[in-house]
Amino acid sequence: MEPHDCGVKMAAGFWFAGRIIERLRAPRVLWLGEAFMSALSWAGVLLSNMASPVLMSVGAAGFGPYTVACDKLLQEEFTDDQRATLGSVASFTGSILYALFAPLIGLVADRFGIAAGLCFGYAFCSLSLPVFIRLFRRHF
Repeated sequence: MEPHDCGVKMAAGFWFAGRIIERLRAPRVLWLGEAFMSALSWAGVLLSNMASPVLMSVGAAGFGPYTVACDKLLQEEFTDDQRATLGSVASFTGSILYALFAPLIGLVADRFGIAAGLCFGYAFCSLSLPVFIRLFRRHF
């Protein structure tokens, strides 16, 4: 597998995101994208064999539609006056959470191994879907 293959899959996901969202609707794409990426990432870590990088890079194809669906729902949630401020607050909150949890993931990986660190990170990231469902409950 070439190093750029993951980027190609992500670009293809963004290219087709609009059509996928039109067909399935944004809330369903958000849920399916999270489930798809999580399942392949967990499978890659738990298998820990030569197929792991392939599984993890195939999951990158779901990143584009997932991201566009999330942004679409956020845009619909905010008024024009709120959009810039709340979008920045949401991005800042994500950055703060990443800054807090990245060292913890590293500590887990140093203490228990890379697979344990990845599992800890994936477990934390899996918490985002219930948060999105709660935030966008009127769409689900």
